[in-house]
Amino acid sequence: EGYLIQDSLIAAVGTNIGAWKLGRGTAQTRKKFNTNKIYYGPIFSELVFMAPAKIPVSCLGKPKAEAEVSFRLSASVNGLLSVPNDPWELVDAVAPSLELPTSTVGNLSELGLPTLLADGCAYGALVIGKEVPVNDEIIHFIDTLPVSFDVAGKILSEGNTSIILTTPIGAVIEFVRLAVEQGVDLESGQWVATGGCTPCVSLPVNQNINCN
Repeated sequence: EGYLIQDSLIAAVGTNIGAWKLGRGTAQTRKKFNTNKIYYGPIFSELVFMAPAKIPVSCLGKPKAEAEVSFRLSASVNGLLSVPNDPWELVDAVAPSLELPTSTVGNLSELGLPTLLADGCAYGALVIGKEVPVNDEIIHFIDTLPVSFDVAGKILSEGNTSIILTTPIGAVIEFVRLAVEQGVDLESGQWVATGGCTPCVSLPVNQNINCN
């Protein structure tokens, strides 16, 4: 039911989806929403920014962010038969990213996962950093990369990609299979943000924020 309402939300907004945000990637989010199954929400194209970018506070409410790793889909996926066995065939680039969630629902944790899904998983904006083509080095190191973001050298939040329990690329393939089961057509060029690798913290405004 949550995804049905999310589908209606996507149709009502009526603009292209530029990225997908994933949840349940960490032990904390599993516990918070009482699920072992990955879940997802849309981020619309006008809310996907390529760094460096100025993000209007008006679209974020009280700005907050978490650092993530994002993958770019290399091909469209419109059915289970089009899902490759090798998940790395799904993507052609990876980039550090900042996911900036927001919601008009103040107590999502209490209302639970169905409400979160209906709310588009509290989508806000996604800032994509410098993209790197997928290669053997990326495949080797992506599971244990330190990530952080800072203002003028002062760390706001830090973590590691190892916090993603299924591994980052494992989260992507799990999402793709679930999405196509739900009848969602995924498009080449869309980004998939695999979940917070750092704690989500409040952001200062009118400041340059660097994600590493």
